Amino acid sequence: MIKFEEVTIAYQNHTVLEKVNLNIEKGVITTFLGPNGSGKTSLMSSINRTIKPVHGNIYIDGKDIAKLKVKNLSKIVATVPQLYSSHFNFSVFDMVLLGRAPHIGYMPKKEDVLKAEEAICNIGIEDLKNKEFNRLSGGERQLVMIARAIAQDTEVILLDEPTSYLDLKNQLKVLSMVKEINLSKKVTCIMTLHDPNHALMYSDRIVLFNNGIIETGTIDSMINAKNIFDVYGVKAEVLDINNKKYVIPDY
Repeated sequence: MIKFEEVTIAYQNHTVLEKVNLNIEKGVITTFLGPNGSGKTSLMSSINRTIKPVHGNIYIDGKDIAKLKVKNLSKIVATVPQLYSSHFNFSVFDMVLLGRAPHIGYMPKKEDVLKAEEAICNIGIEDLKNKEFNRLSGGERQLVMIARAIAQDTEVILLDEPTSYLDLKNQLKVLSMVKEINLSKKVTCIMTLHDPNHALMYSDRIVLFNNGIIETGTIDSMINAKNIFDVYGVKAEVLDINNKKYVIPDY
């Protein structure tokens, strides 16, 4: 579905990732794991062209994204940022309706309004519909942004550290919602996460970032004691408890 071909990302004279070759499967949840500064967000941002690689190409379904108009790319890829604040006093409904922007000409049509309402219902935030977005909690805002991504009606959803700044309950709620969207709508989801346990619980494939080297595989093949130590410098055990795996750090 998504193919990185010899992709190099750099900021001024600092190369973050060099000659990345990676394939991301269609219809699964792929999680980028690695320490801060390892290039996870940079590589993800190259998919929606927020960051432009200095070398190489990225393809979605065989289409070179560098040759797509921004509006056309926005019909394929939606993004849920880490934390979002609006400069305007939008209601939750208006924020979700903004997800329809790539499909709207001059004014929203009835179909756009229905798509926004459907997304709000899918996420279960009908009670927030008329509230001011900027007055919501962090967890509520993340759910609204996921609803906006659903309303955008894309093949791919990018989620940059969707659990940042959230308490445990909201972390699990947001990740469960991502899993549900992936299963029900067959959307390809790509997440950056910090917690290997969340990756174990909610991912199908893992991409590990380690000092500019990228490896990919299943959660079973990638999340193990050796890789946790190599990537994070932390000694840990990966235990199987009631048929579920957990990363237990040695502290």
